[in-house]
Amino acid sequence: TREVSSEKTQRRPLIKSLDSLPIPDRKSVIFPERFTPVAMGSLMHSRGCPWRCGFCSSRRFWHERVRFRSAEAVIDEIQRVHTDYGIRIFTFWDDAFTIDRRLTEKLCDAIIRSGIKIAWRTATRLDLLDDAMLRLMRKAGCVQMDIGIETGSPRMSELICKDIDLEIAPETIDRANRHGIA
Repeated sequence: TREVSSEKTQRRPLIKSLDSLPIPDRKSVIFPERFTPVAMGSLMHSRGCPWRCGFCSSRRFWHERVRFRSAEAVIDEIQRVHTDYGIRIFTFWDDAFTIDRRLTEKLCDAIIRSGIKIAWRTATRLDLLDDAMLRLMRKAGCVQMDIGIETGSPRMSELICKDIDLEIAPETIDRANRHGIA
């Protein structure tokens, strides 16, 4: 039999500056030939989510805080992955890419200014997208977006604490499609 400890695992403090973390060393990957370009192009702009969706652990996992990398740090990683591996397709694995409009705009502008022609996908919330944001994201290379709706049932949406207006879903999805974002 295995002895089980009754001690609780201690939560370590969050890293204050995500920019202090080094770019992941993709050259140390074991069996790199098994990694798809999508896997090699995985990155994050932020960690955390401020919403209270009942099915998601992100808020609790990240101590109910959202932290961001600088646009410059993200561009450095994109450029390195592009140079080292020829990757032009990226996935931002943020919980909700457009949480902070100003920082999202800054990152999109930095991608555009970098001159690297990339395509990328991400995920965000229904209520964080308008024409101006979608236009800028598309110009920066966004081609696909997962939009967290989770359910079309107002009752279920309330039960899972989704806190979105389902009535705007069809128009928001149409708007994204009109901007060339799947």
